[in-house]
Amino acid sequence: MASSSSSAGSWKYDVFISFRGEDTRKNYVDHLYKALSDKLISTYKDDESLVDSNLRGMPGGSCCASNKQSQKTLWTATREACRVEVNRARRPCGQQLERHEAAGIKVIVDTILEKLIFIKSDIDDDLVGMGTRLQSLKSLLDFESGGVHMVGIWGVGGIGKTTLAYSAYQKISRQFDGHCYIDQIREESGPHGLKKLQEKILSTLLKKDVNVQSVEEGKNMIRGRLSSNKVLIVLDDIDKDEQIEALAGSHEWFGSGSRIIITTRDEHLLKRDNVRIYHARLLSDSEAIQLFNKHAVLKDKSPTEDYYTLSWHGLPLALKVLGPSLRGKDKKEWLSALEKMENNPNRTIMDKLKISYDGLDRVERELFLDIACFHRGNRVDRAKDMLDACKFYPDDGIRVLSDK
Repeated sequence: MASSSSSAGSWKYDVFISFRGEDTRKNYVDHLYKALSDKLISTYKDDESLVDSNLRGMPGGSCCASNKQSQKTLWTATREACRVEVNRARRPCGQQLERHEAAGIKVIVDTILEKLIFIKSDIDDDLVGMGTRLQSLKSLLDFESGGVHMVGIWGVGGIGKTTLAYSAYQKISRQFDGHCYIDQIREESGPHGLKKLQEKILSTLLKKDVNVQSVEEGKNMIRGRLSSNKVLIVLDDIDKDEQIEALAGSHEWFGSGSRIIITTRDEHLLKRDNVRIYHARLLSDSEAIQLFNKHAVLKDKSPTEDYYTLSWHGLPLALKVLGPSLRGKDKKEWLSALEKMENNPNRTIMDKLKISYDGLDRVERELFLDIACFHRGNRVDRAKDMLDACKFYPDDGIRVLSDK
């Protein structure tokens, strides 16, 4: 693949096809052009004979090129995909493309499409506070060292764990032989969900449909098929030990250089051998105001102390939800709206936060409510004596609440 000199987002076309010879104009090139267009990839097809094509001279430029100068790089970029598609055949990729035109075009289109997703996803690098958080996460991923590293992103609901994990995935995935992002694991891992999630990991990384008959078979297949591959896997929203055990049970399951990222609300799940923990933190006051201003267009633009009451201690979800509801209101109106929201909490925010409460057992819920209603601000040892008398088992229970 060859990138153009155009700045990100300024190109008119995603792909520029340059070719020679009338014999290819109405067959291979035409089929390639149609396949790209069918995938909504904006493609420029040079119907005039070009000897030395220069993308810089094209109006609007293009993101990727397929011409004589970039042909070698293009075939190199597709060679891995081709090997996986013609079952790791040892014959040269070019030879396979000549014999199986449709398969060759599919390889090219899929490769271009995947690269475009990541190229265009880098355009909006505008997430508040994301730069410093990504740097901290990357230091834990430690790309300079070999071996396999697992990193857990832990924090309260709505704090931005998924956003951070996906941003990292977008930026680093091209460093790996294969990569996959598995989201909504808490919701998807029902009675047969773990097998489906195992199938998704294997199918994505091996680039072919894989069927798993049981969770145990899935574990063996992941360990057997991926143990020699450098892969990146993101497991988003883990809430049970068995999910980690089924999807990334051991460092030995993956090849050297692999990285596994896990997001969870429960720190206890990450207290395993050789798992590094990133504590997702709330936005600072300045970051919170910046994010709030991004989502709420207020009549009063001058920063005041009252803005800090809207930070909700820097919880990104709250700021994103509340911001639009205050759009266009003056200071008096949004202070009134804020007071209303504090007495009548927003349903979207509360539902997100309530997931953690719903995950507690009966005794832990009673312990949580008792602390929230009667012991806020009390000394821990005094509160424990009272809670112990109520059979709430506070020594263990408080640790559980802290982890969650």
